[in-house]
Amino acid sequence: METNTEKKPASAGALGLLLGLSMVICTVVVFYTKVYMEGWAQMIGLGILFIGVIGIILFHAKQVNYSDTFGRLFSFGSRAVAAATVVMILYTIVQGYVFPDLKIKYLEATRIAAYNHPEAALHKDAIEQNLQMMENNYTLFIILTQLFWYLIIGVIACLVGAAVSKRRYVSSI
Repeated sequence: METNTEKKPASAGALGLLLGLSMVICTVVVFYTKVYMEGWAQMIGLGILFIGVIGIILFHAKQVNYSDTFGRLFSFGSRAVAAATVVMILYTIVQGYVFPDLKIKYLEATRIAAYNHPEAALHKDAIEQNLQMMENNYTLFIILTQLFWYLIIGVIACLVGAAVSKRRYVSSI
């Protein structure tokens, strides 16, 4: 009886889901510590995404014995970024129901920042119109912003991860 001792590498989707779940946990911790309106706290998720994608690519390279090419490593990282982004978008949709006061506090902080601008007195109607539009389309704007930044940061992390990974080229001859 023959036993197969070769392990199958972890899938990009599974690793991306784990990365997305760690980003959700971080987001919940930031919310409960009440620092979610701080600029540095809003960047924590992007930092976790960047470092996590590089780690996922390096982990995958090790699992395949460093035999994958730059393109395959980049592709693996891209699939992990897509999975993590889907998790975060689903969390954002659920967040509106679980933490309804987050939207109110965010819009209040945006209103204060808009009216603290030196030229706010000249543009009160435009400020109110924009704030009303933001309130009506809050979830859509947050999802589009997440999608844009997660994919930009994810592509950069994939490039870095695929570039710094060791590769052992196997001759095909």
